[in-house]
Amino acid sequence: MTTPSPTTVFDIPLIQDRITHHLAVRDLCNCTRVSRSWNKTFKPYLWRVINIRRRSNLDKFNSRETQAQLRQNTCHVQEVNSNFAEIWSYFRTCPLPNLTIIRSQCFKIWQANRAPNKYLHRIIALMDTSPNLHTLELQYFNYKAIEDSIFQAIQRHNSLRHIRILRIDNVGFSKLEQVLWAMYRLESATLAISGCNDGAGWQPRLTGRERVSELTNTPNPVCTLRALDWSAGELFNNSPQMFLQFLKSCPNLERLAPPLFHPENTYDQLGGIIASHLRHLQELDMHKVEMSGSVMARTIRACRGLRTFVSARQQRDMAVVVDALLRHRETLEVLDLVNSNMSGSCLHTLLCACPNLQKVLAMATKRDKIYESIGDPVLAGKEMEEASEGSAWVCTNIKSLAVRYEHGPDSGQRLGFDNGALGVGDEKRSTTILPGVLVRELSRLVQLEELRLGRVTFRVPHTSYGSLSMTTWTEHRNPGQWPTLKEGHRTVAAMLYALSGLKKLHTLELRNLKEFVGEHVLEEVSKQWKGVKIQKS
Repeated sequence: MTTPSPTTVFDIPLIQDRITHHLAVRDLCNCTRVSRSWNKTFKPYLWRVINIRRRSNLDKFNSRETQAQLRQNTCHVQEVNSNFAEIWSYFRTCPLPNLTIIRSQCFKIWQANRAPNKYLHRIIALMDTSPNLHTLELQYFNYKAIEDSIFQAIQRHNSLRHIRILRIDNVGFSKLEQVLWAMYRLESATLAISGCNDGAGWQPRLTGRERVSELTNTPNPVCTLRALDWSAGELFNNSPQMFLQFLKSCPNLERLAPPLFHPENTYDQLGGIIASHLRHLQELDMHKVEMSGSVMARTIRACRGLRTFVSARQQRDMAVVVDALLRHRETLEVLDLVNSNMSGSCLHTLLCACPNLQKVLAMATKRDKIYESIGDPVLAGKEMEEASEGSAWVCTNIKSLAVRYEHGPDSGQRLGFDNGALGVGDEKRSTTILPGVLVRELSRLVQLEELRLGRVTFRVPHTSYGSLSMTTWTEHRNPGQWPTLKEGHRTVAAMLYALSGLKKLHTLELRNLKEFVGEHVLEEVSKQWKGVKIQKS
């Protein structure tokens, strides 16, 4: 039996580091107000993170007093976030040995300015003097000002693991190739770069690959990337081919979000590369691509054990894509189907076939943009009632669900629980506000933590782009076709009582149901939940 060694005065600095490691800035400020000794002990830890978001913060940082304190606490600085590029010149005389994160950000309205380009050499110098740096973020650089020195600095840094470069447009083929091969030692990269050819008939030299081959002394260097997000970029002409060739050198890639390719037929090769080289790919984000359903299905089938899938917007031939997703039914955990043009019956099929789903996002979360809801899957009560005779949702461990359902004269279903016992009406009364089969399925999801439910009250006729649905219009002028408010209050109250058994629920959004939610029922049901956040719209 071992006994713990006694703590001595030499262990006090180590104990302080452990105590302050998880303390927020507000907590540290409160500690400095306890006494003079506490102020002297905890004040240096306030320098762990430097945030410069306003011009007033920059002016204060430039003062003599602040600069003097910075020179005394350089060893405590771990993260620097700034929206102003001028700050990087202040660190030329104050090296930060323990710096781990650099974020050189910029306001969106400054995309055209050249301020960040003037201080790029200062960022490179700070990188070279920060041996523990692992995260680098650069924003809004003019590509003509980006020199090879920044890529060489990324390549030669031993501890750098994550980079984020936003936003660079019209990058030439040769420089784009250098950007890719500068990441050969990283773990994750997020890029918003648009690439094109350097000139007509010009054949670029693969200087980036040759440079890495010289550094590693191997003719075929291998990249260590595990996550590559290029969804915010576009590649034209021959640039997509160069990107696909680079993917062949990333055998450890687990998450991929490809950019938009021009021409579109370049996507035909992506499935073959995934099948032959990307054997560990588990997360596929295709929300920015444009490809046919058959090509998307081949790409999905090429994956082994797909866990996360983000669908393309307004996907064509969605039924073929669903058949490919069913091949990964045992491993799928996250589905993002917003604006995917998927039918409600296909969504119901996935919910009945994938037992390990943890998150399903099938409804746009931003209501300020109506077009984002076009193409969302819409569950129909009649279709669910017909399909539920031999099947039910098997994703009983799901934690987050955002889904919409169709509401209309033909979607009325009887609720399958005793409304009369709850004091909300006759249980046999038919309703078109909420399908009873949907409520029964939701009440079985005992692990649910976040539920966003949207009612569709207006349905645009089917077009070549799929079934268009809106969620913001409600009509009560014709009682013969649309439900009355009194009936809606009964139905929604019964649903809330049915969902009160979900003890882990902390977020509930009822979209387009605000007029049917009674405050007294809501107060009574809220007692069953602890700290639940309810949003009505």
